[in-house]
Amino acid sequence: MGQLNSTPRIVLTGGPCAGKTTALNYLREALLDIGYYPIMVPEAATLLNQCGINPNGGIFNMLSFEKLVIEQMLAFEQLVQSALHHAAHKKPVVIYDRGLMDIKAYVDNTAFEALQEQYGIDTVDMRDKSYTAIFHLRTAALGAEDFYTQINNHARVETLEEARLLDERTLEAWIGHSHLSIIDNSTDFSGKLRRLFGGVCAVLGVPSPLEIERKFLVNNFNRSQFALVGINVSEVEIEQFYIIPPPDEKKDVVVRFRKRTQYGSSIYWKTQKEHIESGTNIEIESEVSPDEYEWSKAYKNPSTVFITKNRLCFVYKNQYFELDVFDGTNKGLSILEIELLARDQEVSLPPFLYIGDEVTDDKNFSNRALAQIR
Repeated sequence: MGQLNSTPRIVLTGGPCAGKTTALNYLREALLDIGYYPIMVPEAATLLNQCGINPNGGIFNMLSFEKLVIEQMLAFEQLVQSALHHAAHKKPVVIYDRGLMDIKAYVDNTAFEALQEQYGIDTVDMRDKSYTAIFHLRTAALGAEDFYTQINNHARVETLEEARLLDERTLEAWIGHSHLSIIDNSTDFSGKLRRLFGGVCAVLGVPSPLEIERKFLVNNFNRSQFALVGINVSEVEIEQFYIIPPPDEKKDVVVRFRKRTQYGSSIYWKTQKEHIESGTNIEIESEVSPDEYEWSKAYKNPSTVFITKNRLCFVYKNQYFELDVFDGTNKGLSILEIELLARDQEVSLPPFLYIGDEVTDDKNFSNRALAQIR
């Protein structure tokens, strides 16, 4: 699988009856209205169902069906890559109706690992290298039960409880991606679509790629706190460093390189951040090669150290949290972060963690400050 290029690639996923089909049509029109050219990649499983290939009639078992799904998805990847090569539009964006990691919701771990081995791809390939951002639409079976229906999709056979389970399994499959957003049913469906589009605009940088986040100290952290409440965690190893900004950059621009490693596979990013106001930054992120990452170490700011930390990613009350547990010179420090879709978004903090002070506005707890030699 090829590395990400500059074209944003966005996955729309979720449980049964989440409004995904309507949301895809809505996004297509909305993106055209603001000058983007959306390439809409259909759901592989739906296309197979339309061909009479499905796991419900006893002819194809679930594992055989998912093999066909992954083959269709990989074929779409190649098709999209070719289409982007020929596209004359200046602002293409790819919208996927489900992504490769959705397959994990429908098979057990052993079967999923066998599929990865058969097709020569790992979780980092399927989740991080393939897509810029993930938007998980919650099923109507979670918070909008009156609207849950099987009428508008003949392939949908799940009961309310089965839909809830599939929704959770699908969301769990994507935990660990650096840009995962959950669009719940806390508003009416029109509001759900507006929140989705707002999140997509933030990814695209309309008008600027804003990173809106809040940060909290966590005291006396112990991994057993997650197990005690049954919260599933995806753990990512992170190494990052800061380089001396080029002389033509603005004073408040920070240039950072980051390596994210999981399951023995790594992905590398270059990020330029410019502080705007409390909790809000303009952030431009691009993938780099392993060689560029290593080469850039020669330009590391000599007044800084490498930051190393384990990032524990989890979901609580339809919110995607990242808990950074630091190592090295910052060993013993734990910071909980949540990236918001809007400045006024309410946050429900996980009560099973010992949450300390909010440090969103405290520059002493920025990664840049933590990298300074003290």
